[in-house]
Amino acid sequence: MVNTVTLDSIVRKSLAINNLPMHYYIPFYLHGKRIVEDLYFDVLPSKKTTLLSIDSANQADLPSDYIKDIFVAVEIGDKIKTIPRNPSINPLASDAAFDVSYSLPYNSETVNLFYEDAYYAGINWARGFQFYEGYRIIEESNKIRIDNRLGLMIDQIVFCYLADADQVNSQTVVHKFSQQTILDFIDWQWSKHGGNRFDARDNKRDYNNSYRLLRARMSNLSKSDILRSIRSSKN
Repeated sequence: MVNTVTLDSIVRKSLAINNLPMHYYIPFYLHGKRIVEDLYFDVLPSKKTTLLSIDSANQADLPSDYIKDIFVAVEIGDKIKTIPRNPSINPLASDAAFDVSYSLPYNSETVNLFYEDAYYAGINWARGFQFYEGYRIIEESNKIRIDNRLGLMIDQIVFCYLADADQVNSQTVVHKFSQQTILDFIDWQWSKHGGNRFDARDNKRDYNNSYRLLRARMSNLSKSDILRSIRSSKN
């Protein structure tokens, strides 16, 4: 990919900048690996999307590298409909927890999005109806359970989640925007423990500045979003 670089190339570049031989590759690599793992949980999240098969108890096993859920959805044609979190779902495998049935098919609810029904029956009715859909992560059993009260006759769900970053190695690719942040972090850590000419305080300041710049570059906020936030805060 043209917009990515490997951790190995960043480490070698850091060695060249510091005029150091390959003898120092291992400590520089470990510092780079550490910051990449941190960035994977924040600015450069390691996101994965997969299909999970739902069993008869309306639950599925979480992926082995699961850290945190981002969204859950069901496939409807070439689109997806996200399912909200519902902490009221029974975490125990009990058929009695899903014995409520409705005459309206699920597809009609996703198409109408409750608007017409809510207009005639009242918004509170629509809210109550939506309460009966959702999912719950059951971490103690490494499961995800969906509420099937709407008659979700599905075999799979779309599961997007934050993945574990333990698999970071020298060939791990990161966005080019993060290159300077990783270089500054390596310099900061090396100046603390390497006893070289770099001042740790200045390197820490450089790292903090490049980290803030990285967050700004990777942010999805537009100018309109920022102006809207500023104006709403004044009200």
